[in-house]
Amino acid sequence: MRDFDSLFSARIFGYKDLDSYYRHFSPVNRFREINVPVLVITALDDGLCHPKSLCIDEMICNGKTIMLTTKTGGHIA
Repeated sequence: MRDFDSLFSARIFGYKDLDSYYRHFSPVNRFREINVPVLVITALDDGLCHPKSLCIDEMICNGKTIMLTTKTGGHIA
């Protein structure tokens, strides 16, 4: 997926690199604006959106976000 996004998606939408493309579309950029409680559920074996790739500090910075991490579950369980 990263190869496709790097060679096609990021370029076609005018981003200078893959990281800029991913950062722009990441929901993490919107967590500061959340005004209601939010529960984020993720799994350690998620192959598409691994918890290590999440910006946890940015997600919980507003005090309205709780993150629940399970050992298993994959991406869509």
